[in-house]
Amino acid sequence: MTLSCDWFVLAGQVICDRLTNQLTILNVLDGVSALTFPAQHPNFAFAARYRWVGELPTTPQPVAYRLVRESEGRAPQTVCELSGEWSNTSRIGRVYQNFKVLRLFQPETIVFRLDHRVGEGPWEEGARSTVEVKRLTLSDEERGQLVAQMAELGLTAEGLDG
Repeated sequence: MTLSCDWFVLAGQVICDRLTNQLTILNVLDGVSALTFPAQHPNFAFAARYRWVGELPTTPQPVAYRLVRESEGRAPQTVCELSGEWSNTSRIGRVYQNFKVLRLFQPETIVFRLDHRVGEGPWEEGARSTVEVKRLTLSDEERGQLVAQMAELGLTAEGLDG
């Protein structure tokens, strides 16, 4: 008995319809950009579908999921752990979570890994998905427009100087 990940996606937001139990995945997230670093990207989420492989258990089984972030030059970081029960009447299960921000430390490729385990068994490394983080470059005209808009809002344009 084990779990197999059918799909794993990073997104801007995941919505679960309470009536139909269907997921709506908004803004698949494979790349983001920032003018300066460190920065924060608003709204970040993941969703995954798992399949029970082998004979279904006779009783519901505890399962856990762990989202791990692997950033260049940093130790892997557990972003969150979620747990629940796997129904003994279904081969398919889903997990998803929404976050307010995605922290960006530098231009890089961030690898997210979704690990899982059944009961108190060992964590099994799971599916991976990446986000390309790039530095946003503005033309002088675009930079001037942005500085003017920020000034109208009473915001400082610190860090936007080329």
